[in-house]
Amino acid sequence: MKYFTIQPPIALQHYVRCFWVLEHEFGPDESSYVYRSIADGCVEMVFHYQSTFDELITDGLPHNWLSGMHFQSSQYRRFETQQSFGIFGAYIYPFAIPLLFGIPSEKTSNEMLGLDIFLGSEGRELEEKM
Repeated sequence: MKYFTIQPPIALQHYVRCFWVLEHEFGPDESSYVYRSIADGCVEMVFHYQSTFDELITDGLPHNWLSGMHFQSSQYRRFETQQSFGIFGAYIYPFAIPLLFGIPSEKTSNEMLGLDIFLGSEGRELEEKM
């Protein structure tokens, strides 16, 4: 497993706490990996560039998008993959979403949205570039 963070350029430091990368190549004795997110006041913009994860939930619709926004949350979530994976993320301060997009935080709390839903065609374009 490889995890590391990257400091944002000065122009983004007011909005982005850090960028991060999580990668893992499955060994012969591994059949799955479960990622556990934590309840957090910050937002994460996430890009899966190798494999995807399915959310382990008991009701509702699973989230298995290639890229998306994991907004501030009051509960943990669990995700699973059966393949080697690579994820790039931006850890965004909680005030940045209302400031940059004019959306109150209470409208996005505990939500996960694909970039195409959150940003429309610009979100799809960003996903393709990443």
